[in-house]
Amino acid sequence: MADFRAVAEADPAQAADAHKNLGLAWSRQARAAANAGGDARPLLERSFAEFEEALRLAPQSAESWNARATVWGLRGDLEAERGEDGGESFRRGIADFGEVLARRPGFVGALSNRAALHCRLGEIQAERGEDPATSWRAATEDLDEVVKRAPDQPLARMQRGGLAIKLAEIEAA
Repeated sequence: MADFRAVAEADPAQAADAHKNLGLAWSRQARAAANAGGDARPLLERSFAEFEEALRLAPQSAESWNARATVWGLRGDLEAERGEDGGESFRRGIADFGEVLARRPGFVGALSNRAALHCRLGEIQAERGEDPATSWRAATEDLDEVVKRAPDQPLARMQRGGLAIKLAEIEAA
């Protein structure tokens, strides 16, 4: 990480990318800490601080928005693993993926990942006894777009099929 920090300090033209990469490095350390049973929260906070700086320097960077959105998803997953409510983290990730798509319309990776966060948010809503249909419909819309843009993506088709079953069960109830 020292190399990224050195670039961020020495080369203003590369500083935003360096901060984005630092954010990704801290997020990988957070996942490793969580996998080892440690507390990932301080590492995630460092990750988010780097993304904030990357976005301050280059607010139009779809890559930085995408990276931060992905880490919001990681944070939500880690919160859920600890028995906490990851819903707000998933919502923030969904919003960041919206920023990615505003800058790179049709980006399949962002659509797929946003669909995954909508699915996770719907699961949390269902666990709380809330209606998950809106979240699952939003995921389905994103997956429809993925299938349209990348028809060779079998996982998107399978996820979409699973959501259709869940939505049919809700509507039948």
